[in-house]
Parts: sequence; C-alpha cells; structure tokens
Amino acid sequence: MSSPPGGPPTDRRLAVAALLMSLLVLLVVAGMTGLSGCGQNATAPISEAQQAADQGDWRRVAELARRRLREVPDDRDALRALARASIQLGRMDVAQGIYERLGAGGMLSEDRALLAEFLMGTGESDSALRLLEEGLSLGPEHPHALYLRARLWAASDRLAEARPLAEQLCQVPKWSAKGWLLRAQIADAESNPEQAALAYEQVLSAGGNPVGMSQAELETRLARALLASGQADRARQILGGANGGGASPEANWLLSRAWLQLGNLSAAGSSLAQAAPFALKPMDPEPAPYSGAAACAECHKEITRAQQASHHAQTFQTASGLLALPTTTAPVADTQVPGVSYLVERAADGLRLTSEVGSRQAMLRAEFGFGSGDRGATPVGRDPAGNFRELRLSYYHDHKGWDMTTGQKPPADCPGNDPACFLGRALTEDGVRRCFDCHTTNARAAQEQRAPAGLDLGIGCERCHGPASNHVKAMNAAPAFSDLAIARPHLASSQQTLELCARCHSPRGVDVRRDDPASIRFQATTLTWSRCATQSQGALSCLSCHDPHRDAQTDPAYYVQKCLTCHAATNAPATKHLAGDGARPIELADSVIRKPCPINPSDGCIECHMPTRKDALPHTKFTDHFIRVHPTPTGALPAE
Repeated sequence: MSSPPGGPPTDRRLAVAALLMSLLVLLVVAGMTGLSGCGQNATAPISEAQQAADQGDWRRVAELARRRLREVPDDRDALRALARASIQLGRMDVAQGIYERLGAGGMLSEDRALLAEFLMGTGESDSALRLLEEGLSLGPEHPHALYLRARLWAASDRLAEARPLAEQLCQVPKWSAKGWLLRAQIADAESNPEQAALAYEQVLSAGGNPVGMSQAELETRLARALLASGQADRARQILGGANGGGASPEANWLLSRAWLQLGNLSAAGSSLAQAAPFALKPMDPEPAPYSGAAACAECHKEITRAQQASHHAQTFQTASGLLALPTTTAPVADTQVPGVSYLVERAADGLRLTSEVGSRQAMLRAEFGFGSGDRGATPVGRDPAGNFRELRLSYYHDHKGWDMTTGQKPPADCPGNDPACFLGRALTEDGVRRCFDCHTTNARAAQEQRAPAGLDLGIGCERCHGPASNHVKAMNAAPAFSDLAIARPHLASSQQTLELCARCHSPRGVDVRRDDPASIRFQATTLTWSRCATQSQGALSCLSCHDPHRDAQTDPAYYVQKCLTCHAATNAPATKHLAGDGARPIELADSVIRKPCPINPSDGCIECHMPTRKDALPHTKFTDHFIRVHPTPTGALPAE
C-alpha cells in the first residue's frame, strides 16, 4: 500500500482522528461485501476495475472508476471503487469525501478493511480494530477484514479469540495461505511448536508467495518449530542437510541444532562452522524442547538450589499444594455485597470455596492457584459449565487469612442472589493463559501438566534462559560442539533485561497512571519512570539491585550501597559495585552526572526514596520503585 501523503506528524494524526470519527458515524446499517452488488448493475468498466483490483493495479482501478462516473455520476459501485483505489494510492482526502457522499450503508466490509489497514500503517492500530469491530454487526465480513481483525487480536494478546478467525481464513480460497501463516504465528505465541510446524507446512504447500514472505524464510520458521518440538530429522530435511550445508548462515546454524539433537556431533560441528557470521542474540531462545529445571541442577547445583528455593519458583500451586493453606475459622463477609459470606474448607478432592446467601449455598473446588504465598495465593476452579473462575477469596500472608480477591467486582447479573454468582470472576481462555504465562516456566506445559517443563511449580530456569535441551546435549558433547546453545541474559543490555522482567512485573493490556497508588505493584514500569533510570543512560535495570536467582534482599543497607554507587560523590569515577552479590554491576558512562544526596549523602536512601507502602492493595506491601521524594510515609504519591 502506498504511504500516506507527507506533512507534519501531528497534522496526519489529526486527519486520521477526524477520518475515523466520520467513518464511525457512517457505520450504522448493514451492507453486502464485494466491489459490486449494492446499487446499479455493474458495467464493463467496473468489471474491469474488479479484475484490476485483484491484480493490485489501483491506478487502473481509479481510471476505470472515473470513466464510469463520467457516464453515471451516482454509480455507487464506481464510487466505492474510486474510494478504495484512493486509499491504496494514499489519497485519504478523496476517499473520505466519497464515503461521506455515499452516506450510511455505502461502506462495505472491504472498505472497512482497507481503511483499517491504512490506520494500521499510521500506527493507529487501536482505531483500526475499533473500526473493524464496529462493522461486525453490519453484514458479511470480507476475508480481508477478517484477516486484519485476527491479526490485531493476536497482536493484542487475544490469541484464543484470534485462533478461530485464522482457522476460518484457512478455508477461504486465495486467503488460506495467510490464514495458515497467522495460525502458525498464534501457535508460536502459545508455545505450541507442534501446531506451528503443521501450519507452516500448509503455508509452504500453497506455493507461490501469497504471504509476502520468501520460501527460505518460511522454511527457516518451519525448521525452528520442528526443532522446538523435537522433530530434528524433519528439520534437517527442510534445511537441506542431507547433502552438505544449508543455503544460508542461519540455515547452517539451524542445521547444527538438528544434527546436535540427532547425535551426529561431527555434522553438528561442521554446520556450526559454516554458520558464521550468524549468531544468536543473547535473549533469543533456542529452537529446542524444554528440559525442566531439574536438568539444570547437574551442572549448576548452587544456582539451581537457590532459584528453586525462591518465591519465583513457587508461584504456581497445584490442587494438592493449595491444601497447605490455612482454612477459614468463621464465615468471611463479602465486602461488596451485604448478606453474602464465604467459607474455605479442605475436602478429599481439594480446597473448596462455599458461598452462602441466606440458607442457600454454592461450592467450587480449586484446581490450581497462583502466588507463592509470600504475599498471597489466589485459587482458580472450574464451574459446572466448565468455565474457569478466579475464586472470590484469596489468601493474604500479612492478613494471615482469607479476604476478597483484588480486582473482583459485584456480579453484574445475579438473578435472585444465586450463591453461585459469588463464587468468583469468570476467566476467559486467554485470561487463564496469561496467569499461567507469568506464574510458570511454560504456560501450555503447566496447564496441561506435561513433563518436563510442566513439572516446574512456578518460574524455572527456562523461563528466562529459554528451552535448554540443546544446551544439555551441547554440554554433554563438549568440546566436540563449541556453542553453549542457550540464551544468556547476562550478556544482554540493561534495557533488554528490564524488558524481560517487565513481561510479568508490568501491567498487561492496561495503562497505569503515575498518580495511581496501585501502580506501585508494577515495579518494572515504575522503575522506568524514575530519574535514576532515565538519567543513567540505560545503566539501570532490575538486575542492578536484584539477583534473579534468589529472593530480594530485605536489608536496607544492601540497597544503600547500590545507591552510593552513583551518588557517593559528584566527581567520583564510575565503578562496579558489590561484586559477587548476584546483581549486575552498575557501570555509568563518564558523561552521567553523579550527584550526592544533599540531605544525607551516606545513608537513609531507601526510607526516603523507596519506602514500603501498605495500602496500594489490601493486605499487601510493595516497595516503591518510582525512585523519588516522599513527603510522608502515608502522604499522597507525588507525580515525580
């Protein structure tokens, strides 16, 4: 598609906003799909225009549409054809004028798709999705609109919603390759390499280049999926490894992994030598099956022992694990709905929540839970309809008991105050996956309880280092195979490691304000707001103060030493700090200004600038990582 006309970015954004508002006004009645079919009978120019559109010749489409409009100025098909061609040629002003002229019902599903694609090209993905969703009730959905909606849902982590749309596209002629590619990408995001490999095979079998991706790139993606699912011999065949090396450095690099998995160390070493100059970036995961944290202990005993004893490694609770939590000794009242109370009890099949309204009761058994218990734990069960529900009560460590789960709201529709309504908030398939994603090594393996990664009861080694089975084979083969074959976060930049932590320690799918007290729980986000982060020129990250393999230190003196690394003296040289404590040394550039605290240059940093606050969430304490001056321990949070 042609780029939009030039001009200041602000002007373009205003134009896009105005266009969107006018288009949403038009989306009020249904229409039919296709270039023709709503208005006068199509004539030869419009039939030719359809053929030109199919070929992507939009200048020809515009020429034919104008020819028809000179004959019949109000021909709606010709007007739509000209509008669509104008969008493709970057003339949004022309398209907007035509759609305003057509009025309600004049814009069909394909028009919405083209406009949405234009909005996506200007960075207005939210507006594009809104435009497509507004049109769902207006009639049949064109495959182009279906494809864009699936892409946007997948990009916004609505994978379970996007998946059936991609599968629907797989059955549409001329769109099946794009549908299969999208299905493969969704499977990749869901950690389902077996399904991804099947989908990439389908894309390749379509032939040609219907997805704007070369055959070599598709084969590379397929090979990665095959290697991740342990299908090394099939990956070798795809990469052409039977008769020598691959077609590119990356293909040879992948071949080295295929041969490694197959146990042919000579071929693995030869392919690795031919792979130069291709090299894996420090944070890129290996195309390999998972091995589970237990496999790491053989060579990394101390680190594995420390990590497995940390709260990170205990953030998922099985049904039997939840039985270790204390039960209620008396009914717990619902703080939002008078007359509703709860009991948490142990039973032979697990922990149970009973909701009571008057003399009526409903019960839900907890199948698993999230949280190490250090701050708390929230059980999740399944109702009789098979829907997952986040139980309305959670266990809070500081409270030493059960109370309302954070984020629960009064049920919107509860006829007759049915006690079943108060068992807990319903979770979508995507919602459950997101919980598993931040509380386990591998969301899919944990949910299906598939060994080996599914046996990690929380965040294991491979959550940050990626699948490790290639690494285990490489170490067993050393020195015949010279590559470590694993992601190495310690070689990554501070920004990259911060982004790694932010996958779970930042809000997901929602924005938080700086003046919101609850923002304190998202440490990886609030840290980026601090002047320490913004003025250190990328030197500061979560690992500057925390050892990722152990629980956070609790002694304020430990963190004061971190602060003094940068704030000890204005003209002090940049130095490393506390070598060997497990955190990453802070290395400031010479250009960074180092200012000592004017109030207390040697102590008191944490109490003043990073206090522990108790009221952001019920019964839960958090350290404020938005490093700033706090006027009083209970005062309002300052903006900066």
